[in-house]
Amino acid sequence: MLIWSANKKLPENIHTEIINGVQENHNNKEKFFSSFHTSSKNFTDVLVPYYGNLIEEMMRDLGLWSRTQYQYNLWVQMYNSETTTHEPHEHFTGKEIISFNHIIDSSNNKCFYFLNDNGDKIYPEHQESGDIFAWAPWLVHGIDKVKEPNTNRLIVAGNVWLKTYDAPNINTMTCTGYMDDGEDVIWKRKKDIVKRDLFSVPVFELKVDLDKLILPSAEVAPIPDTTLEYLSSLVSSALNTLQDKFDTLEFDMIWRNNYQSKSDYQGYHIHAKTHWSFIIYESVERSRTVFCNPSHKEVQNQSLYESSLDMPLTYNADYFKPGDMILFPSWLAHHVPAGNVGTTISGNIILKFNNQKTSDVKYCQTYSNENSHYM
Repeated sequence: MLIWSANKKLPENIHTEIINGVQENHNNKEKFFSSFHTSSKNFTDVLVPYYGNLIEEMMRDLGLWSRTQYQYNLWVQMYNSETTTHEPHEHFTGKEIISFNHIIDSSNNKCFYFLNDNGDKIYPEHQESGDIFAWAPWLVHGIDKVKEPNTNRLIVAGNVWLKTYDAPNINTMTCTGYMDDGEDVIWKRKKDIVKRDLFSVPVFELKVDLDKLILPSAEVAPIPDTTLEYLSSLVSSALNTLQDKFDTLEFDMIWRNNYQSKSDYQGYHIHAKTHWSFIIYESVERSRTVFCNPSHKEVQNQSLYESSLDMPLTYNADYFKPGDMILFPSWLAHHVPAGNVGTTISGNIILKFNNQKTSDVKYCQTYSNENSHYM
């Protein structure tokens, strides 16, 4: 199951620094130590110079050095007879190509094992101090408990993942996204014909806890800070994923749309003089919002088809249910056809930079409760 192995004794100065780092950071003595979920710069500074060269050697041996662009992460783990151990797991999220384990200080018993579909444990032969071995990251593996007392089994583990891959028989492949960031991992093959979608419009779909939205029943009244802060956190979490950054977020207005009968509707409109707008579906059975292509007239006048599949004139956002929210640029025209009964909550948002003139308040507490059979 191994794809590469060697024996590399860690330099004594690095060995000492790793041990000191474990001693400083191992607070719960009943659990095995792992730096995987910590942001300790000390381990990074110690490990990267040495393991960068070691990983390059491995990639060259495997014929991947000249054909890939790669990244890697590293972490330290320590086990002994008094700690817990590592249950079966794997390292694969879609990007990783190699996982490896470098045994710095070994135990008498072989602890590392792979697990097959029958539940059988398969132990690599060489598990002495200095042994390093690599495997495919989707293989399930685990660690047996250290048996002998007063022995710390110390290892450095890591993953290598690819950004690009040049195969002899195909074009270059690129990888985007990373599961730890909540993104889809996508491999794409570069071809002679490249299709790009220009001028895409970012639109966000979010979940909302309706119980946290406290809106006054009066026609015009202030909104509680707790509601504004909750909405601000939702909106900011989405907008902060964009490249255009901001310092101040203000709600210009928030209102409730009340569809009292199935003949109520909202006509074609935008939300002028603001940057972003949102709709929260509160009690309508499902959404009926229709967004319009910003180049609607041009596409309609010059398209081969009355309704193009590749360049559609409209987008029917008819799949939202109560508790869903859509956040979109305020200039994106939309309308709501008749046929709904219930309420939605809408709002406008203004973004500013610190060097722009702005008010002292973070939230503009304007609220309107209105019917939506006009516009």
